[in-house]
Amino acid sequence: MANKKVAAMTTADWSAVATLANAGMQATDNNFRIGMDPNGTNDLSGAFYHPFSLLGLGAQFTFVSERLVQEFDANDARLAANFYLLTSPNLRNDRGFNFGTRYGAVPIESGGKFATSDNQGFMEVGATYEETRLDIAEANIRTGAVETGLAIIDQVRAYQGAKVAATAGTGLTQAAAIAILKRERRVALFQRGTAFYDARRWGVTQSAASGGGRAAANVLIQGSTLGTTASQIRSCFIDYNFMDYFDIPLNELDFNAPAPGAAP
Repeated sequence: MANKKVAAMTTADWSAVATLANAGMQATDNNFRIGMDPNGTNDLSGAFYHPFSLLGLGAQFTFVSERLVQEFDANDARLAANFYLLTSPNLRNDRGFNFGTRYGAVPIESGGKFATSDNQGFMEVGATYEETRLDIAEANIRTGAVETGLAIIDQVRAYQGAKVAATAGTGLTQAAAIAILKRERRVALFQRGTAFYDARRWGVTQSAASGGGRAAANVLIQGSTLGTTASQIRSCFIDYNFMDYFDIPLNELDFNAPAPGAAP
């Protein structure tokens, strides 16, 4: 599923996805998780990289995307529980306006789930119950069983304590249900390593000329660029135009030449 574009998926493919996911993680299963010691060394690689600390106010290496916040319903309890408005916007025009944000992540030490400045928390690694349920939901929606898929989305939202109105039974079209499914995967699976692979298989990372990109995307633009005194949110079309696969060995050799006598 991660390595095949939705446009190429057949009914048989979706049936296989549903079969595998139904045999996958259950709500009562224990997930594989990684944490970190008091010094910030993570449990997996023995290095200091851990997504929760990188998103924390101490490191500020990664940031809460405006597009992520945009996916939440306004009354979704997960939004208020895990994200908050910064006292002043974090403008990141040095690396691209898309990194700028008005939001921070509530640290785990204050009741949040996705960030820490005190080396706390355990991140889900590998498949999770919510991911397998949303896989099944997508398989149903894309093969015409829209109401069945929406009911599963509602189940995942209830499981995570979203406290939002049900989507099933509201007469949504398949296209509308797919839009909700995409939003829910971004929200429910935040910090679980699925976002890029979802965007790639949905075709979002393709060039706009090939049908990719994202319309009506919230982007924080600094006031000096707009000729205003304050930064503003603008609704933009983002043409990602990413490669499907990153040529890591070639890229590393391009930017980090081997030392004399070292093997290339």
